[in-house]
Amino acid sequence: CPEPDSSLNGILDFRDLLLSEERAMELLGQGNSPYGNLFSLLYSFLEDIMSETDEIGLSKMNILMASLAKRQSNEEGDLYYPGDIFKQDLDIALNGLNAAIELGVSDLRVSNIDSLGAPVKMLQPMVGESSVLNNTASIGVGPEPFRTEFRLLIKGKGDQ
Repeated sequence: CPEPDSSLNGILDFRDLLLSEERAMELLGQGNSPYGNLFSLLYSFLEDIMSETDEIGLSKMNILMASLAKRQSNEEGDLYYPGDIFKQDLDIALNGLNAAIELGVSDLRVSNIDSLGAPVKMLQPMVGESSVLNNTASIGVGPEPFRTEFRLLIKGKGDQ
């Protein structure tokens, strides 16, 4: 991962944006709620959901994930993006090799996105870092594995 850009300090301090004044100060933020308290209230709600577990140890966040997936694809736990996701034509000239290459990804399906193990940590501010957030999750936990399917296109034509 690239190192955080220290020139961004002072633009937005996630500790003060997302946390209570006390917790922001513990992480070396200003602790004076310069952005108000709306985001810290929303983040507190999100933290509660992320920390709760069901009877088999999975994150209660799965309820939210299943609901969002159902709205997108009409299937709980699955996301589906039909058609082209990415398509790129490349012309390559390398040591006398001239080739036209077409690359593409289409028809993406992500299954069992609602298989998060507990605990889930998202948008977690870091000690001494104003613009760095930690995200940690165990995906594919439980009886059904996390799966990703897509069509991959690799097409090439060279000069002969």
